[in-house]
Amino acid sequence: MLQKVVKKLPKSEVEVTVTIPRAVVQSEIDRLVFEESQKVNVDGFRPGKAPPDLVASKLDMQAITSRAFESMLPRTLAEVLKSENIIPLDYPRYVITQNDPQKDIVYRATVPVKPEVSVGDYQTIRIQKGTQKPVDENEIQTVLTTAFARWKKQRAVAQPNDPLGPDDAFAALIGAKDLTTLRAEIRTELESRARYTVEKMFEDALLDALLAKSTLELPDVLVEEELSRMMGRLQEVIRTSKMSFEEYLQKEQKSVEELKTSLRPSAERNVKIELMLQKIGELQNIQATKEEIAAQFTNHPTHEGHNAAEEEAVVSHIIRQSKTLQFLKDAASKTI
Repeated sequence: MLQKVVKKLPKSEVEVTVTIPRAVVQSEIDRLVFEESQKVNVDGFRPGKAPPDLVASKLDMQAITSRAFESMLPRTLAEVLKSENIIPLDYPRYVITQNDPQKDIVYRATVPVKPEVSVGDYQTIRIQKGTQKPVDENEIQTVLTTAFARWKKQRAVAQPNDPLGPDDAFAALIGAKDLTTLRAEIRTELESRARYTVEKMFEDALLDALLAKSTLELPDVLVEEELSRMMGRLQEVIRTSKMSFEEYLQKEQKSVEELKTSLRPSAERNVKIELMLQKIGELQNIQATKEEIAAQFTNHPTHEGHNAAEEEAVVSHIIRQSKTLQFLKDAASKTI
């Protein structure tokens, strides 16, 4: 029977020390020896029929012992983690402290695990949402003037009948019916931006208040994964701007490692928010309905070659997180 000692480590890791009895080790070695013996050719004998001592002399026992360790470690660790209800986030790091096959095998495995999250009295958070400032004519005129100046600068060859300013002719040239329509479109866009700014400030204030009430230890593996995603998104934005990543680094006067260091606080914040929303969603039993999931797939069909079940799980998670955030925003908007 396996002996185990589980120890909690900082940064949401656990160290598991496992002792595998010598009899179990020998049984695994014997199994592999038998398996390999079926492949060995001994003169005068059919495969698998030669005496064990003749077969053993042709086997690489060191390699077989190594294979036994390689198969036993993950299998026994999985057994221990299951018995302790520990769900690993990534591959374990092994250190074998006793590897003599004539004795019990002892090893340590360090495993990153899902952190314990305490979200405090989140339902008492109240945030005053800001008021959206009305769009005035001066803002619209500034956008028009800037748009006209940019258009004029990008005009390869000036034409005699080119508009002299932002008028109906200019509006038609950039796709609007007339200047009145263009001004209305600009107003709508500015109002949309203003709404977004107010909502974003409200959301950020709410999440900051939630972060202040919550406690958790971040596993490095989750931060690194988020950092990798952020770097990928940044590189995609850079590509769309027709600038190479190397040119961007030169412009920012940063190395790749310096860029990652500058992004790390945001990555840590993103991971904390993700874990907090997940915890609150569990506490509030917030679920994604079949109809909500189906609607997402109607708008965004499954990608060919992708696992449908995995995509559904991702979509379900996104919906739960979104509904949890909306639940918090609704609660924070209430008057005490």
